[in-house]
Amino acid sequence: TATPAAVLLDLPSAVHWLIRDRGAVRPQPEWWLQVDPGQHTAAAAAATALPGLGVLDRQAVADTAARDPYWLGARTGLLAAALGAVLLALVGLAVDVWATARRRISELAVLHTLGATPRLLVRALLAEQTFLAGIGVGVGLLVGAGVGATLAPLVILDRAAGRPVPPAAFELPWLTTGGTAVGLLLAALTFSAMVAVGIRQRVAAAQLRIGGDR
Repeated sequence: TATPAAVLLDLPSAVHWLIRDRGAVRPQPEWWLQVDPGQHTAAAAAATALPGLGVLDRQAVADTAARDPYWLGARTGLLAAALGAVLLALVGLAVDVWATARRRISELAVLHTLGATPRLLVRALLAEQTFLAGIGVGVGLLVGAGVGATLAPLVILDRAAGRPVPPAAFELPWLTTGGTAVGLLLAALTFSAMVAVGIRQRVAAAQLRIGGDR
């Protein structure tokens, strides 16, 4: 103002007052809309026809990116990283099962000496590996879901590097994630069964070693 008198106005307080007393709508730079797949084309055309709006069709962008060599390379790299993680988990499970069976063989030999049958030893070994593998897969699934739910809304921004409105929602593909977890659990049980096949010979050899040491 050019006069000596002036009014100092707090902008956030003024916006809240306008919204509360005047029924005004808070201005937002960007809105995200979700429509049914069958109505996507009609909704995109209707939004494009509105004046004063810039419409970004994410499905059209995804279709264009699917034919872009750069994004194809990025997707291939992410897929290779996921397959490498699964392969690393399988190797870790196999090594853990082998090390556990090798470490427990003397205990199993003592139990066999006390009267436990080989079938009972196999069932005990399989039950132990099922329990351990189930805990590992369950904890890994919960930790992965927690990390995804924490980071996904933080890394999704609009074109102005701001928070989208409405805020990003975290969705976990339970079918793919659950299938991977069940596959790892079945792989651990398969490795345990392969180790348990020769449990009779290993227990007999461990008993001979124990007798020879004594």
